[in-house]
Amino acid sequence: MTLIELLQNVVLSKKQPLSADEIAERIGYTNTSSLRKAIDPENDRYHFRLERLHLLMKATHDYRLLHHLAQMCGFVCIRFDRFAGSRAAELGNLANLFGKASKALERMYADGTLTQEEHDAIYSLLEAVAGHYKAAQRVVAGQAEFDFEG
Repeated sequence: MTLIELLQNVVLSKKQPLSADEIAERIGYTNTSSLRKAIDPENDRYHFRLERLHLLMKATHDYRLLHHLAQMCGFVCIRFDRFAGSRAAELGNLANLFGKASKALERMYADGTLTQEEHDAIYSLLEAVAGHYKAAQRVVAGQAEFDFEG
């Protein structure tokens, strides 16, 4: 699916709780017709403005566009506001480790060898994920807080 197709899907979806009129109003279009023209790939006169993208995602609570853009650029999105303090930092660390491991795997598959540096990057990610898995098991067992040290 292309970005414009996804944009059209988000705005015009029948599953969307907001009507196209409501979406248009919330993201700054004067009417639905203007919004429809802006998301029409055949229309060269009107364009969906990038600064309205975050307004659209917030209004619809549909973040597929953000995830699609991230994926196109080789990234993964992780929502931080659900985590407080050190949890957000730890998730940022995981994202960093994931990026390093992804690059290591890409190099490994490209040249058919595994260097110590590539091994260490992959192992660091696996070790961190295993720690979070253990923490998740403790939460399921009734422990209220994550313990990222153990």
